[in-house]
Amino acid sequence: MPTRRFVDRFRPNIRLPDLRVPGFAAGGGRPDPILNGHFRVLIGETEVGVRQVSDLQLTDPKRTADGAAQTVTLTRAIDSDQTFYRWRRDAARSGDDRRRVRIHHLRQPWDETPAWTFTLLQAFPVRWTGPRFDAVWPELALEELELSYTTISWVLAKPKGDARDDEGNTT
Repeated sequence: MPTRRFVDRFRPNIRLPDLRVPGFAAGGGRPDPILNGHFRVLIGETEVGVRQVSDLQLTDPKRTADGAAQTVTLTRAIDSDQTFYRWRRDAARSGDDRRRVRIHHLRQPWDETPAWTFTLLQAFPVRWTGPRFDAVWPELALEELELSYTTISWVLAKPKGDARDDEGNTT
């Protein structure tokens, strides 16, 4: 035991500064998808952390072979936020819960300034998919929300931040 006391006596007491790295939660938790990604997603006025947005499309459902509507799928890791689930549940109950969904592509991962914005007009959820449970293969618990929308608006940012979408609304 005397050896241990000797080592403890000469061990330096190092205190590391509280580092706040953009994209990581305080205390070194899991990465914050909102700050870590190159995009931000707003459903109405609520910002939602999203891992992936499927391909955006602008088609005329009347001219497609199967008459399919335009859809996009938002994928995210499940946490305590139930925005996706509640929106799909409420839309199923009421029959119609259309919202504006904005996808801001950021200039840098932690920057607030969008390089451009896509706005899905009159979007509503058509499918919510919860996580896959597999005892043999551990993986991240993901949820998906498939949205249908009437049209899409693409807005390029202007230097002064006064860009307007196709409907004349400030983004």
